[in-house]
Amino acid sequence: MNDSPRKTSEEIFYECLDRSPEERPSYLDKICGDDTDLRKEVESLLVAHAKGKEVFRAPTGERGGEKESTVSPKPIAGRRIGDYTIKGELGRGGFGVVYEAEQQSRNGRSP
Repeated sequence: MNDSPRKTSEEIFYECLDRSPEERPSYLDKICGDDTDLRKEVESLLVAHAKGKEVFRAPTGERGGEKESTVSPKPIAGRRIGDYTIKGELGRGGFGVVYEAEQQSRNGRSP
């Protein structure tokens, strides 16, 4: 009987990430043994992890194999949006773009 504590699917998942994709099946054979539920859970984590990487590697306009509408970025500095004039871009990330703007009026009146 094996007296060592049973590893969780999360622990095994992270250990798999430290191995090459070619080494993982034999490692899972060894670590999961006859526990098919544990192996399936770890394999599903590995698949989800791989799909997540694909999303972030996808070219602009594609996410997970689905097309998004793409709009070419146009310079926005100087453009007015409501009472604000865009001064320029501050930063860009996975969820959008942050712009610096200056308020042109207060309470509907010019400054």
